[in-house]
Amino acid sequence: MPYLLLFGAVVAAVCLAGYYEIKTSTSQAKFISRYTDDLRYRIANGPSDKIVFPQKGPYDIRLGYVQLPTFLDKLQQKGMVISRQA
Repeated sequence: MPYLLLFGAVVAAVCLAGYYEIKTSTSQAKFISRYTDDLRYRIANGPSDKIVFPQKGPYDIRLGYVQLPTFLDKLQQKGMVISRQA
């Protein structure tokens, strides 16, 4: 019986922590901000060979980000030049 109470308390604590995280995103903000501290971007002359465009995702599709490679190719075919890119 004491194991059942302990199990119930653990399940309740996990559920409360999950609910708190869903409502506040505190843990996400803490861990993601630590990860992004190490990210660096550099703008250099000419097109970048390391750029990765999004392939899928509801917002990427809706906002047109997946079409960026096609859009850039069409602009270059019309004589436009990428002078600087991150």
